[in-house]
Amino acid sequence: MHQDNSLFSIVTPTLNSENYIEETIQSIFNQTYKNIEYIIVDGGSSDATLDKFIRKYKDKISQSFLNRTKECMMQSIKASMYAKGKFFTYLNSDDCCIIILLKKLSITLKKIIT
Repeated sequence: MHQDNSLFSIVTPTLNSENYIEETIQSIFNQTYKNIEYIIVDGGSSDATLDKFIRKYKDKISQSFLNRTKECMMQSIKASMYAKGKFFTYLNSDDCCIIILLKKLSITLKKIIT
């Protein structure tokens, strides 16, 4: 079976998520499917979300946006306009995905759109 290598864009909105965000980030970077654009939108966290985690992974995160107005969902929608992927999804900062999720999604989506 031909494997589709289309770009997946994933946006994670976050606000004061220091207790969860690292597991979320790692669940993206541990995917077996590797063609990923990862965008994080922070709503002005006052905890260690920015300093401890987003900056730690800055070389792997495609884009990050800071919105101090705490309107994280609106900023996430705006960030989605910058996404370049053929496929797009949100992953909240306290959620994780199994390592084969994007690979399975790419196979399923390819069947649907072809």
